[in-house]
Amino acid sequence: MSELLLINLVAIAPGSAEYRDSITAVAARISAGEVIIAPLESSYVFLCDAFNREAVSKIHFLRGDAPGTACQVAIASATTLQGITQQLSSALKSLAETFWPGLLTLMVRPNAALHWDLGDGGVLESFAVRVPDQDFVREVIAKVGPVAIASASMSGQPPSLSLAQTSALPEEISVYVDGGEFELSLSSTVVAETSAGFVNCTRIGAISLEELRKVLPTIGASN
Repeated sequence: MSELLLINLVAIAPGSAEYRDSITAVAARISAGEVIIAPLESSYVFLCDAFNREAVSKIHFLRGDAPGTACQVAIASATTLQGITQQLSSALKSLAETFWPGLLTLMVRPNAALHWDLGDGGVLESFAVRVPDQDFVREVIAKVGPVAIASASMSGQPPSLSLAQTSALPEEISVYVDGGEFELSLSSTVVAETSAGFVNCTRIGAISLEELRKVLPTIGASN
């Protein structure tokens, strides 16, 4: 594995040469198949190339996930959905266009042409995807393409609010991106489409059902 790289976002001015160089360096590590830890809005996550099965497997190993557990996917913009999904409804498109970047997770059907394994053996009929509201990570994703993400804590444990709380040892991780310490906050709101074509909110989080209904009045709630 490459030499450990520690990036302190708190000390780097957005848009500066150091900031841009850091994005390039992190993107190169991910493209090389390495796993990193980075802040995603309000907690820390493991992050790797979604198409690198070995790297995705390492995330599950570091978390102690049960077999069949799937990582989520983060993308840089809603336009990427066209290449990784199939039969995406106009309702889900509208929600993505309204709330991304942000704390909205969509459960979507994978494009049949995809060659990835998010940890489920490729058997699940849907996967979770969102565009994070974290500029640094989103700009990294724009360079490398879809990434697999999972909380940088042991399976079943609360989210890691600081680098000190993450579950991996330094020798197991290629890059640490330090965004400071966070306070516990609401998780993303999850929306899924049923086989009958209905759209339901399956987990209410940072985005309320009332906010969703301003865009999609017919959305239901099943949580």
